[in-house]
Amino acid sequence: MFLISNVSKNSSGSSFIITFFSIEGPGFWTADVAFSRLVSFAATRQLELRVEIFNLFNNFNWGNPVTNFDAGTFGRITSSAGDPRIMQFGIKYGF
Repeated sequence: MFLISNVSKNSSGSSFIITFFSIEGPGFWTADVAFSRLVSFAATRQLELRVEIFNLFNNFNWGNPVTNFDAGTFGRITSSAGDPRIMQFGIKYGF
């Protein structure tokens, strides 16, 4: 658990070393799905009906915490990551 009270600012002139992955944000997950149906007309004509859904379960994903030590919101998550549910419909006619 990340506690802001455990972090202190370095004195002037000293160096601060941050290693790769020393600050890690919350997990991110989403589920996408697509459905399509092909309908044939005559011998050479086709109609494709398509539905695509991104972030199917409309899961809210938290953004990364603020890493600017001088900010009043240091260590807090003030944003979201990713998009809300998006649905897309399409029709394709082939001849």
